[in-house]
Amino acid sequence: MELKTICFCGRKASMVLRLDQDGRPYNEGEQVVIGGNERYVSVCRKHYKDALEEDSLTAIQERHRHI
Repeated sequence: MELKTICFCGRKASMVLRLDQDGRPYNEGEQVVIGGNERYVSVCRKHYKDALEEDSLTAIQERHRHI
Protein backbone atom coordinates (compact mmCIF):
# COMPACT_ATOMS: atom_id res chain seq x y z
CA MET A 1 0.00 0.00 0.00
CA GLU A 2 1.36 3.41 -0.98
CA LEU A 3 0.78 6.36 1.32
CA LYS A 4 0.23 9.40 -0.88
CA THR A 5 1.71 12.62 0.43
CA ILE A 6 1.73 16.17 -0.90
CA CYS A 7 4.48 18.78 -0.79
CA PHE A 8 3.65 22.24 0.56
CA CYS A 9 3.59 23.45 -3.08
CA GLY A 10 0.80 21.02 -3.97
CA ARG A 11 2.86 18.55 -6.01
CA LYS A 12 3.24 14.87 -5.17
CA ALA A 13 5.81 14.45 -2.41
CA SER A 14 8.24 11.77 -3.51
CA MET A 15 11.03 12.63 -1.05
CA VAL A 16 11.31 12.84 2.74
CA LEU A 17 13.48 15.56 4.21
CA ARG A 18 14.89 15.16 7.73
CA LEU A 19 15.34 18.36 9.73
CA ASP A 20 17.78 18.97 12.59
CA GLN A 21 16.80 20.54 15.92
CA ASP A 22 17.02 24.02 14.32
CA GLY A 23 14.81 23.07 11.37
CA ARG A 24 17.63 22.85 8.81
CA PRO A 25 17.83 19.95 6.33
CA TYR A 26 20.02 17.17 7.65
CA ASN A 27 21.33 14.20 5.68
CA GLU A 28 24.18 12.86 7.82
CA GLY A 29 24.39 10.35 10.65
CA GLU A 30 21.88 7.56 11.27
CA GLN A 31 19.57 6.91 8.34
CA VAL A 32 16.49 6.56 10.56
CA VAL A 33 15.91 8.37 13.84
CA ILE A 34 13.60 6.38 16.11
CA GLY A 35 10.92 8.54 17.72
CA GLY A 36 11.77 11.53 15.55
CA ASN A 37 8.66 11.70 13.36
CA GLU A 38 8.28 15.45 13.91
CA ARG A 39 11.63 15.94 12.17
CA TYR A 40 10.54 14.46 8.84
CA VAL A 41 8.80 16.50 6.13
CA SER A 42 7.41 15.16 2.85
CA VAL A 43 8.46 17.28 -0.12
CA CYS A 44 8.62 17.07 -3.92
CA ARG A 45 11.94 16.38 -5.62
CA LYS A 46 12.47 20.06 -6.53
CA HIS A 47 12.01 21.33 -2.98
CA TYR A 48 14.13 18.49 -1.55
CA LYS A 49 17.03 19.53 -3.78
CA ASP A 50 16.47 23.25 -3.14
CA ALA A 51 16.35 22.74 0.65
CA LEU A 52 19.65 20.83 0.67
CA GLU A 53 21.34 23.40 -1.59
CA GLU A 54 20.15 26.38 0.48
CA ASP A 55 20.37 24.61 3.86
CA SER A 56 16.89 25.91 4.69
CA LEU A 57 13.39 24.56 4.11
CA THR A 58 11.82 27.57 5.84
CA ALA A 59 13.24 30.06 3.33
CA ILE A 60 11.88 28.02 0.44
CA GLN A 61 8.44 27.76 2.05
CA GLU A 62 8.38 31.54 2.66
CA ARG A 63 9.26 32.29 -0.98
CA HIS A 64 6.56 29.89 -2.15
CA ARG A 65 3.89 31.66 -0.04
CA HIS A 66 4.63 34.96 -1.79
CA ILE A 67 4.15 33.54 -5.30
